Amino acid sequence: MKKIYIMRHAKSDWDNDLGDFDRPLNKRGEKAAPLMGEWLLQKYGKPDLILASPAKRAKQTAVAVAKACGYSKDLVWDHHIYLASSRQIITVITNIPNHFESVLLIGHNPTLGDIVLQAYYKKYGQGVDMPTGAVGVFEVDIKQWADFSFNKLSIIDYETPK
Repeated sequence: MKKIYIMRHAKSDWDNDLGDFDRPLNKRGEKAAPLMGEWLLQKYGKPDLILASPAKRAKQTAVAVAKACGYSKDLVWDHHIYLASSRQIITVITNIPNHFESVLLIGHNPTLGDIVLQAYYKKYGQGVDMPTGAVGVFEVDIKQWADFSFNKLSIIDYETPK
């Protein structure tokens, strides 16, 4: 059994002329990201791997979460996560080395929100929103990441920064 945490980056700053990829976190996002890292640590411990989009707001979120949950390994920036389709997310996950039992994947909506929504609906019969900074916690009934599919996701928790 593997575990994956799917997190949408924290709130970004739209009050600038930067392109989408270069948008940083705003003050709310800078506060929310470490709160979610602390929540992860308290409830689940630190992940074995943090894998994130290289967009500035996702990188800043990953760094803050890593610090807050005591993660001291290298963070992995995967350009396939930025503006990823569901198929691209599957490819990213199926290429995770098997020695990692728990993985935090940090990226963007709409794809990550759709993944969490579908799993939540499957279990609870109702939808859920994926605001910035939110985390869905999943168990995956697989022994190796290469066998991952969204059908094997079982949501066990969901939290937002609010």
